[in-house]
Amino acid sequence: MFNKKYIILLLTIVFNLCTAQTFSSAGGIIAKNDYTIFDITVSGVGNLNSNHGLEKVCVNINFPHDENLKLVLRSPFGSMILLSDNNGGQGSDYIGTCFDGVSTNTIVLGEAPFTGNFLPESSLGILNNNQPGDGKWSLIIWNNSTSLSGNLINWTLTFGDNPVITPPVPPYPDCTFNMPTTCTTEAFCDYGKSFCGVYNNAYGMPAANPQKGYLKFKASGKNASFRVWIRNGGPDRDIGGYLPIELYVSFYKSDCITSGSPPLVSYVLTYNLNTLPDTNYYELKLNDILEECQLYTIKLEGINNKCYFEYAIEQTSGINTKEIVVDPPTAKICAGDSVDLNVIEGCGPFIWSPSTGLNTSTGSHVVASPTETTVYKVSSTGACSKTKDVLVEVVPKPIANAGPDQTKCSNIFQMNANVPASGENGFWKIISGNVSPNVSSDPKQIFVLNSQTATLRWTVSNGICSVFDDVKLVNTLPSNINLSFSYESPVCIKKYNFLSPQLPVNFSPGGIFSSTPGLVINPVTGVINLAQSSPGNYIVNYNKYVNPTCGIVDYGAFIEIKAYTNPVLNFSFPNTICNDVVSVLPNLPTGFQLGGTFSSSSPNLSINTTTGMIDVANSQNGVYTITYHYPGSLVDCIAPNTYSQQVSVLSKPQYTQNLDVFSCNITGTGIGSFDLLSTKASLTPETNASVTFFETLQDAEKNQNSIINTSSYPNEVPNHDIIFARISVPNKCTVYATLDLYVRENVYSETLGEGPYYVCNGTLLELDAGAGFSAYEWSPTNETTQKIKVNTPGEYCVKITSTEGCSSVQCVLVKEADLPEFNIEIISNNLVVHVTSGNAPFEYSLDGITWQNENQFPYSKGATYTIFVREKSKAGCVASKTIHIPFIPNVITPNGDGINDFWDLSTLSFYSGTIKVKLFSQYGNLVKELTINDGKNLANIEIKLPTGTYWYLIEIPNFALLKGWLLVKNR
Repeated sequence: MFNKKYIILLLTIVFNLCTAQTFSSAGGIIAKNDYTIFDITVSGVGNLNSNHGLEKVCVNINFPHDENLKLVLRSPFGSMILLSDNNGGQGSDYIGTCFDGVSTNTIVLGEAPFTGNFLPESSLGILNNNQPGDGKWSLIIWNNSTSLSGNLINWTLTFGDNPVITPPVPPYPDCTFNMPTTCTTEAFCDYGKSFCGVYNNAYGMPAANPQKGYLKFKASGKNASFRVWIRNGGPDRDIGGYLPIELYVSFYKSDCITSGSPPLVSYVLTYNLNTLPDTNYYELKLNDILEECQLYTIKLEGINNKCYFEYAIEQTSGINTKEIVVDPPTAKICAGDSVDLNVIEGCGPFIWSPSTGLNTSTGSHVVASPTETTVYKVSSTGACSKTKDVLVEVVPKPIANAGPDQTKCSNIFQMNANVPASGENGFWKIISGNVSPNVSSDPKQIFVLNSQTATLRWTVSNGICSVFDDVKLVNTLPSNINLSFSYESPVCIKKYNFLSPQLPVNFSPGGIFSSTPGLVINPVTGVINLAQSSPGNYIVNYNKYVNPTCGIVDYGAFIEIKAYTNPVLNFSFPNTICNDVVSVLPNLPTGFQLGGTFSSSSPNLSINTTTGMIDVANSQNGVYTITYHYPGSLVDCIAPNTYSQQVSVLSKPQYTQNLDVFSCNITGTGIGSFDLLSTKASLTPETNASVTFFETLQDAEKNQNSIINTSSYPNEVPNHDIIFARISVPNKCTVYATLDLYVRENVYSETLGEGPYYVCNGTLLELDAGAGFSAYEWSPTNETTQKIKVNTPGEYCVKITSTEGCSSVQCVLVKEADLPEFNIEIISNNLVVHVTSGNAPFEYSLDGITWQNENQFPYSKGATYTIFVREKSKAGCVASKTIHIPFIPNVITPNGDGINDFWDLSTLSFYSGTIKVKLFSQYGNLVKELTINDGKNLANIEIKLPTGTYWYLIEIPNFALLKGWLLVKNR
C-alpha cells in the first residue's frame, strides 16, 4: 500500500511547428537523498503565451532505479510543474526523453528506460501564462534513495510558435447515477458513466447524507485512470477555524472489502478553501498494479473532520469491456455426439445454462452432448456481467448399410449398400483381403474377390460426422476346382491385337467367357480382341458348372484397358532470341511428355537434345526450326508425335535501356507534359527503328494498348512515373526500354519565401528572389533583376525561370508595420534594453548587422552607442536609439572648500529635454528629487543631504534610465 498527494495531470494540445529556439545545458551528479538543481539561462523568448511559448523539455539521465527520482521544472517567475514522479519502477535511465504536449504516451504509463516523447504529469501549458520567459530556468531532481546516485548528462528547453496549451478542466459531470453507500453490484462497466456522492460530517445531527461510497470495476490490464471532482465544500463554522477537507479514494483487490484488509493504493485529494477554486479536479492513474479481469472495489470517503462536500467520479481507461467469445461460436453435431465449447475471451467466472447435455454448468470449458438443437447461454458472474449465446445444432446421423454378408461359390460379388441421402456421400474401403477395383463410391459396385475372403467397409458422411458398416465376402468354391484366371492389366489398347487370359495349369476348361458391352471376347478361349474393344474397366466372367453343391459358377477377372492418348508436346521459345544472352530454355507446359528428343533444322544452332536448352553463345544468327519428337510408349499407352516451332536468333539494335525524361510541373500537382516522340533519338540511333510506347511492360511485349498521346503525354503517377518503349528494327531482335518520367519540383525561391514582409515609415525594403535562376520578371514593378527595392505595402510577384526552363510565379505580401518602442537601462556593467511595444520575440544589435537574442550589452563610460531593435518576424522594421554613456561622479564632499562641493552631471548635456533625478536612502526612501536641463548649470548640482550612501535613479523620459550610487560626505 502507498499514499500520495495527487498532482493534477492535464492533457495538452499543440499546433504545427513554425519556429523554435532551443537552450541547452550540461548536467552533473545527482546527489543521494537530496535534491539537485540544474540551471539554464534563457533570453530573447519574451512573454510565454498561447502564440509563442514553451514547447518541450528534454533530458538525458543515467540512474539505476527511476522509481527514486522526481523531476520538477521551475520557471524564472517561480511557477513549478511536475514532469515525472517516481515512475519506472526499478528500470533505469531517461535516454532522449522529451516532455511535450503532443505525445499520446503519458510518463506515468511508460516503462524504463524512458525513450521518446511523453506527456508529463503536469501540463507544460501551465507555464505559458503571459509571464516573461527570459531568465533562469531550473530542473530540480529529487532523489529519495540513500544509496543510489546518478548523472544528469544534459537537458534542453525548446520555445517556439507551437506552445503547449493546457485545455480547460472537464466540467462537473451530470449526476445521473447516485453513489452507492454499501458494497453493491454498482460498477463501471462501460465508459461515460459517472457516479456522484455527498460527504457530510458537519456538526449537527443527524448527518443528512452518507459518508462513504463504493464502486467496482473489472480491469482490462495493468493500468487504469479516473477523473474525480470535488465541489461545494466547507468546514463547520463552529469549530474555531478551517481544518483540511480531504477525500480519500482507495482501491481494493476484492469483491467488496474484507474487514481489516489493506487497500492496494490510496489517494488523498485535498479541497483547500483558501487556495483552490471550486470545482477541484483530479486525474488518478493506476500504473502497472492491476491484473486483467480482476474485480476491484473503490471506496470513497471523507476524513473525520467536521466538513461537507460533493464529489463525482468517472473512469476514463482500464475498464474491461470485452464481450464473451466462445470457440466454436456455433456448432453442428450428429445425434449422440458431443462438442467442446471454450470461452477464449471475456472475464469469468462463467456459468452455463441450460445444464441439459452439459458435463458441467460452470467454468470456461464445457462438453455439450444435447439430444436436440439447443441454445446454450454462457454468462460471467458478478459485476459487469456479460452473456453470449452458443447454438449447438443436432442433425441426424447418416445411415450406412453395406448389405448382408455374402458367401458363395464365386469370386464376383455385387454390392447392395444403401444409397446416401441428398447432401451425403459414400465410399468403399478395403479392410482386409484383396479385391478389384480397390476404390469405388458406387453402392452397387461389382467387386472381384482375388483372395478367399475379404471385408469391405461402406462409409457414409454428411460433412459433420461419418458412420460405416462392414460386409464380409467369402468364396466357398472347393480348392480342387480352379477357375481363377487373369489378364495383363492395365494394358494399352494398342499394345496387342489380341490379349489372351493367363490360365493356371489346373484351370478347369469347358466354361463360357463373357463381359459387359465394349469388350470383344472369344467365349470359348477368353481371348480379347483389343483392336475391336473400347478403353475402360471390365469384369470378364467365366461361367461353368462345377458340382451339385455349387452348380453353375460365375468366376471373374478385372481388366483395365487404357486408351491410346496423344502426348503434350507444345513447348515454346521466344520467337526472337537476342544473341547477347548465353542460353535459353524452352517453356514446357504442364504435363509435357518427357522422354523425347529436341533437334534443330541446322547445325548452326546448338541445342541440347534432352533439355532443349539453346546454347546461344555458340550459335549463329539465323532462322531455325526446332523439333521435339516423342517415340511413343505402349507401356504408358501414349502415341508417338512431333511438335515444331520456328525461332530467330538475331543481334540487338543499338539502344538505351533506361532513359530519364523530365517535364515541368505544369499543373502544380506533379503532372507534367512529356513529348515522347522527341525521345526516339535518345533511345536508339538506328535510322529505320520503329518506337512505340506503352504503360506496362506486358503490353509492350504483347504489342497491345500502345500510348496514343505521344506528343504531350501526362504522367498518371504524380511526380515520377514509368513507361516502356518497344524498339523494333528490321532483321534485329525487338528490345524494350524503360522511361523514367520525372516531373520537376515547382520552381520556388527559398530566399524569397512566403512572406509576409514589412516596411516601416517609408523605409526601403529589399526583396530578393534568390540566385541560381535564369530569368526574373517582377510585377507590378516590371523589373528583371534578382533583387528589387520597395517602400510601399502591397503584393509583389516574381516569375522565376529555372535553368531547365521551368517557370512559376511566386508572390509575397508587403505590409505596413510599426517600429518597436524601447527604453534603455544603464546599470553598473551593462546596457539593458526594455521593449515597451511590439510582438516578441525580439532581436538586438549594436551595428544593425549582427543580431542577438540577449537584450544586454557591455559598455564603456563616455562612449556613444546606437541600439537597434527589431521583431524577429519583421526583419526590415528596425528601431534605433543613440545613447551616450555619461560619467556620473560617485562621491561629493559639499563642505564649501571648493573641492567636489557639487554633483557634476555635465555629461548629461548630450541629452535634450527634461531629465529627472531621484535619490533614495539605503532603505529605499525617496530623499531628494531634481529636474535638470532647464537652464541650470549641470556641473554645479547642489546636494544638501546628510553624510551617507544614496541610490540614484536618472530618468531620461522615453529614452534611458541610469542607476547607481552616490556617497555624500560632509566634512
